[in-house]
Amino acid sequence: MYVLQVYTHSPESCPIGNPKNRDITMDWLKKVDALTAKHGVKVVGIWTDRWGHKSWAVYETPDMEAFEKYEQEPENLAKITF
Repeated sequence: MYVLQVYTHSPESCPIGNPKNRDITMDWLKKVDALTAKHGVKVVGIWTDRWGHKSWAVYETPDMEAFEKYEQEPENLAKITF
């Protein structure tokens, strides 16, 4: 099964111009493959509209329970704070 996530943030919280959010985002990008693998989930792709402050991520997951467990990882929870 495939899951599409759409992330939107304000210009003020954009990781490009906000050092704290940039660090959170870069940490997440370094760990996302290991985090997904831990739960049997695979990253299909991640795309960003830099100036529109929106990103899309597509995941392949065996079921929603596995995806929900992946989403509860601390690195994922940190990126929803901005």
